[in-house]
Amino acid sequence: MKRLNNLSFASRAMCTGIVILTMLATACKSGIKYAVYQYDNAYEIETYTDLNDGSTLTIDNRTNSGPRLNISLFRLTDIDGGIAKVSDGTLTFTATDAAGQPIRGRITFDGDTAHLTFTESSWEYLPNGTTYSFVRGAKVDYQPANPIGGRTYIGLGKGGGLATNVTIKFDKNGRCQCTSDFYQAFIQPITVDGTYSIRYDIVEVRCQPAGFDAPIIWNFEIMDDGQGLGFNNSDSSEEGSIGTDWLQLKVKYSLSRLLYLL
Repeated sequence: MKRLNNLSFASRAMCTGIVILTMLATACKSGIKYAVYQYDNAYEIETYTDLNDGSTLTIDNRTNSGPRLNISLFRLTDIDGGIAKVSDGTLTFTATDAAGQPIRGRITFDGDTAHLTFTESSWEYLPNGTTYSFVRGAKVDYQPANPIGGRTYIGLGKGGGLATNVTIKFDKNGRCQCTSDFYQAFIQPITVDGTYSIRYDIVEVRCQPAGFDAPIIWNFEIMDDGQGLGFNNSDSSEEGSIGTDWLQLKVKYSLSRLLYLL
C-alpha cells in the first residue's frame, strides 16, 4: 500500500511537470516575452534616448486612458503618437507625419531598451520598416554637427521660367527665415518664418508666404560641408523654360569674416 502511494505521488509529480513544460512551450511558441511594457501611471513620465543621434521617445503614463507617446527624431521630425494601445506588452500607435499623412508604428521592449518600428508610412524619409532603438534614462553627451545652423545663405534660381532671388537665415533649432520675391509673386522681397529639417545630406526648407494655399518646399543638397545649398530638378522634356527648376545658394559672410578669410 505504501508503495502504491509513492507511485501515485510520483505520477502526480510527473503530470505536474508535463503541465509546466507544456505551458512554457506554449509561451515560447506564442512569442511571449518577459520584457514587456506594463502600463502603470505611478511611473509618470519615462524618457528613452537613441545613443546614436540623441533622438528621444517619451512615454507619459499620467493619463487614465493609456500611455501617451511623443517621438522626437533628430534633424527629421517630431511625432505626437497620441494614446498608444497596449497589447501583450507591445505599444502600437497611429499618428500624423510631417506631410500630413497617417503613420503607424509599434514599440517593443527588451529590458531598458525600446525598439520602435514604423509599420505603415507613406513619408519618403520614414519608409516602412524604419527602426530606432532607445535606452531608458540614457544621456547623450554630444550633439551631432549641424552644418547650416547659424548661417545665412544667398543665391538665385528659376522655376517655371520665373527667376527669383532667395536669402535663407537658419537658426540651430530647426527654424529659418526666408527672404524672397518667391518667383515674382511679390513686387519686393518679403521675409517669411519657416522651418527646416536635415536628413543625411538633404535639408528640407518649408515656408508659406501670406496668401499661399500651401507652403513652398525646397529640398537642397548640402554641398562642400555646408558652404553651399542647391538643387536642379529641371525637366528638359518641357517646352521652353517651363521645365526649369533650380536654385543655388552660397554662404553669406560678413565683411569682417571675408577679411579674415583673405
